[in-house]
Amino acid sequence: MSNLSELSIQLRKLQTENNTKNSEIDRLNRQVRILSDLQGISVHDLKDALKTACEGEAHNELRAEVGRLKAQLECFGAAGATSNVGRGAKLGEGGDANIGGGMQVKSQEEFRQEAASRARTNLELRVGELEELEGTLRAELAKVYEQARQLASRNTILETQHLQQQNLISDWERRWADREAEDIRKGSIVARTPSIGSYNYSEFATGCETSNSVPQPTMLLHNVPQSQLDIQQSLLAVETALAGEKQQRSLLQQQIESAQKSYELKLDQYQHRIQFQESQILDLEQQLSSLYAAFGIVQQERTEERDQKLWLKRNLLESDAALAKEAEDKEKGSFFHVTNVSRPTVKTSQTPTIAEGYLLLVLPEDEHWSPPFSKSTSTRQSPFSPRKLLSKSKSTPNKMSSTSSSTAPKYKRQYCVLHGSNGLYQLRFGNALLDPVDGVHEFITSGVSSVEHTPRSATKNFGFEIKINPEDVGSPSLCCAAETEEDFMMWMTALTAVIDGSSDNFIDHVPLQRHFEVLFR
Repeated sequence: MSNLSELSIQLRKLQTENNTKNSEIDRLNRQVRILSDLQGISVHDLKDALKTACEGEAHNELRAEVGRLKAQLECFGAAGATSNVGRGAKLGEGGDANIGGGMQVKSQEEFRQEAASRARTNLELRVGELEELEGTLRAELAKVYEQARQLASRNTILETQHLQQQNLISDWERRWADREAEDIRKGSIVARTPSIGSYNYSEFATGCETSNSVPQPTMLLHNVPQSQLDIQQSLLAVETALAGEKQQRSLLQQQIESAQKSYELKLDQYQHRIQFQESQILDLEQQLSSLYAAFGIVQQERTEERDQKLWLKRNLLESDAALAKEAEDKEKGSFFHVTNVSRPTVKTSQTPTIAEGYLLLVLPEDEHWSPPFSKSTSTRQSPFSPRKLLSKSKSTPNKMSSTSSSTAPKYKRQYCVLHGSNGLYQLRFGNALLDPVDGVHEFITSGVSSVEHTPRSATKNFGFEIKINPEDVGSPSLCCAAETEEDFMMWMTALTAVIDGSSDNFIDHVPLQRHFEVLFR
């Protein structure tokens, strides 16, 4: 059982380590894929490079290990040849073969262990390097994103300012052209004939091809309506805002792409965590199943132990009954010869008293009642004598039930004393504490007997019935009733403690012959 539990524990540990390693390998593969995507390197090329490097390192290590093993083998062979000089050739060959074979097995195991340790160390180093590289690249990527965001915002501001300057320049150029046109119009009154002066102003004159042509008035800057200027200014502002919004949209798209990549990475991490939690849940389920199996085994063992205790208790009761019957037969013989025998009282000092007080008992009226220690020489036993309760036939409960069904049971006020120990108790009753005992209800056994509320005891307010063995139909029982609620609670507490075994947790295997001899002395 212990070996199986240890093997199951080791198997679960190995499964957990295997799942952890697989999860770590998956995480490293995802990180390598993400880093390769960020750096523009192909995952296949990176795996080929890692494989080539690992194969080169493993080849060099294998060659070094083979050389070392060859040197050790030569040293051991020389030592074996030196030590076996006086032996025969056959024995020497067998010894060399044995030595060589033993060293070969040992070298293979050492080689496997060292190779596994080296591979594990290399993997751990590579994992650490990849994690450091990942952290560095993440920091650099964050810096690049921040710089790109700053440059984009600055570029947007500069472009906006550039557009505003261009609009202002075009506005001033238009105003300047209007002013020049106005000046030309004003200078058109100068004669077109060449002047004597040093400068000919006729070039500023606007010629007319025909005399009938009507000169068109020129729109000057001060003649432009204010509404048109406002519309142009608003159009300029709208175009500037539109350009800024375009730049902001492109920046937001870049941020969304970055957030999407971060979300995918976090999603992979969460999936890995979920897989790890599921593996832990499966491990816990296996542990629970193992615990349930162990609990079932323990429960079965306790059930078998309880059955064995009940069997021992029944055997003890049967042996005690046989001893009591033998003692009773001896007492009967002494009753026929002794003429003056004193009856014992209700109070006893042989065993500790658990509870005492007055109770209303149902005593049968259809049988001839005789005390258990009367001087009569009649061979008939009383219905409540110590041995009558055990030897009572199965027809007695039916008779009592038929009697109770026809007429209500009659109660008699008796002083009762409950005493006993070691899981076996009895109830003695009489008219008073120091009066002779009228009857004994014995063999109240812990774990076997019971206190119940039956239809026969329901005729009284505080009625109850004490059954020696509820599983046996012919088992004796005593119908009782308390006079007050306090007495009822006192008797119920005492009887419950006696029957549950709270006052006596172990079976007393000592025969009770001495107890019965003292009781019926």
